[in-house]
Amino acid sequence: MSRIFRVCIKDRAAFQASVAKLRALDFDRIIVGHGEVIDSNGKALLQRALTDAGVA
Repeated sequence: MSRIFRVCIKDRAAFQASVAKLRALDFDRIIVGHGEVIDSNGKALLQRALTDAGVA
């Protein structure tokens, strides 16, 4: 997550609530609008990305 994206988060509480909803879902696959499909371990990879970005 870029620094610009983090700066653009105006309502941090709402963003954290959205992240919590994502983390509560049962999923393994992530299909994004760009890049490669993540076929397995998607939830763990998303959590790691959020942690690395300092938002989770």
